[in-house]
Amino acid sequence: MQFKRLQSSLFCLGWLFSVVVCCPVARAEPSQVWLDQGRLMTDKGPIPPGCLARLMTRLNGDNVVASIYLGRNSLRGCLDANVPFPQQEESEINYQIIAQPSANRYALNVCESIRGSLRQSCNKILIKVLNKDYQLRDGRVIPVLSLEKIGDVK
Repeated sequence: MQFKRLQSSLFCLGWLFSVVVCCPVARAEPSQVWLDQGRLMTDKGPIPPGCLARLMTRLNGDNVVASIYLGRNSLRGCLDANVPFPQQEESEINYQIIAQPSANRYALNVCESIRGSLRQSCNKILIKVLNKDYQLRDGRVIPVLSLEKIGDVK
């Protein structure tokens, strides 16, 4: 019994070592995000407002989305999504750049139209643009352009 446990433990350790140490890591140049006429742009085009709306705090106080993939991971990211923000039409969402504290950080005011007397809900957020490592099924790790909500702005 103890031999089987030892054998099983050694197998697991060997597998873990091969995944962590031995697998090739694919690296690509980081994708860039820049400002163009008040819009956040990537090498694939503008970032859809719906991608930014996913990072908003909901009207009920839910603040649960920390980051989104813009680029492709194993499937589509927000830039390639059929519907970047499924809750409503893209035309009902807009954003303004409030500030750019550093090269990869942006303070945004993201607004969405809502039904009822409130008419619009806005959220001022601070985002960081980064490449997150994403491990594919075959063990390769690729960098994926991502947006991370790192705070709120006054």
